[in-house]
Amino acid sequence: MERIKKQLRKLNEIPLNVWVVIGYFLCSLIQRGISVLATPIFTRLMTTEEYGKYNIFYSWFEIFGVFVSMRIFYGCYSQGIVKFEADKERFTASMQGLSFALVAGWMILMRLFEGVFTNLTQLPSGQLYLMLILIWTSGIFSYWSTYQRTQMRVRALIILTIAAAFFKQGAGVLAVMGMEDRVTGRILSWVIVEVVLYSSLFIRQIWKGRSFFDGKYWKYAVCFAFPLIPHYLSQTILASSDRIMIERMAGSDAAGIYSLGYMISLGMQIVNTALIHTLEPTVYRKIRDGKAGELRSIGILSMGVVAAADLLLICLAPELVRLFAPSAYAEAVDIIAPVTASVFIMYMYTLFAEFEFYYEKKWTITLTTSLAAILNIVLNALCIPRFGWKAAAYTTLISYLCYTFLHYRMMCRICRQEMKIRPVYPPAEVFGLTALVLILALIVHLLYPWFWVRMMLLAGVCVVLILKRKMILKLGKEILVRK
Repeated sequence: MERIKKQLRKLNEIPLNVWVVIGYFLCSLIQRGISVLATPIFTRLMTTEEYGKYNIFYSWFEIFGVFVSMRIFYGCYSQGIVKFEADKERFTASMQGLSFALVAGWMILMRLFEGVFTNLTQLPSGQLYLMLILIWTSGIFSYWSTYQRTQMRVRALIILTIAAAFFKQGAGVLAVMGMEDRVTGRILSWVIVEVVLYSSLFIRQIWKGRSFFDGKYWKYAVCFAFPLIPHYLSQTILASSDRIMIERMAGSDAAGIYSLGYMISLGMQIVNTALIHTLEPTVYRKIRDGKAGELRSIGILSMGVVAAADLLLICLAPELVRLFAPSAYAEAVDIIAPVTASVFIMYMYTLFAEFEFYYEKKWTITLTTSLAAILNIVLNALCIPRFGWKAAAYTTLISYLCYTFLHYRMMCRICRQEMKIRPVYPPAEVFGLTALVLILALIVHLLYPWFWVRMMLLAGVCVVLILKRKMILKLGKEILVRK
């Protein structure tokens, strides 16, 4: 009994910000988990062509989302709610108003030039209008969830996240089963659920802030977000252009198979998200306080955690493909290793880019990201027709390697010029870990036909982790509680 009380006292000593991180991680895990569990249902109810068309819609949704929303609910709102903390309710309300105005303006523009947009995207006009509604509702939730995290409120966020995830997947299944146009049915169900659940959040934040338009805050948001549009667009192109180009060059069937493999590969991105949200405040505080050199150990450790999670997924790729989809999607296994390796590279980019965001190197961020996006498009255009749609996985990996390298170089320059120190993350450790991950990913990929060999390799890794558990737990605790 005394031991239980001791453990409870330890729980009470955990800082509130750590509970917020844990709560956000649980939200991401539950949201992703429900989506993943629903995937085998959708891949069996929809043909590879229909599954491909749905994912093409989602890719265009991501691209249009950059132009329509300007991603104001990303760094702009997160920074603004701290900068204008004394007037955060009005600032939040005016950001909701600005997002609504942007979507309304694009709705008019799309109505006037409907033919241009349908020819560009090859999507039905109805899906385009549904897309704009989704951009609005996703923005509503992003503002609200960010506000909840900044105010250290987790309970409502978890409840709404779980409810939305269940309703969206459940309504999607019913729509796909009941409608002749399964693709539009799945999109429509998504729209209905978000409008029902999120519109009240919009009304509440507008009402609490007593504002829809505030010239000062609208100007601040536009001036902050507009220069970053090429950056966000380039990021989206890096993540989405391959599926669009595959559909144009190899057909919707190939796009559907590729999309499944891509979705499985992104499964471990939840680890990236959780670690970034955990480390981000620490990184900014250390830079501010002139203690950036202390970030090396926790940064390298977090890279190791992401690498281990991604290699685990690569090791189980053949079994995951068979679990998530019928045999028509079997070729998806061939792209999982390179795309999952890209997830690891993306995490490293985030660690490096935080230095650029802190020193507001907006145009440098935009330039490096744009170059990587252009490289990705060029490589896809050259390689997909010649080597087939699977080449897109490798062009994605190459593009992310170049992307991260450019941001790493910028981080090194900032360390030398702005902070007068050596690079926080030494090149030998960064490039050594990168090479190790790529080599192991290739080895595991070649071992796909031999299940027991892969399982023995996985068991060996687990033994090492168990033997080193005290060191890992000690460093993990340091990440969570370090001030």
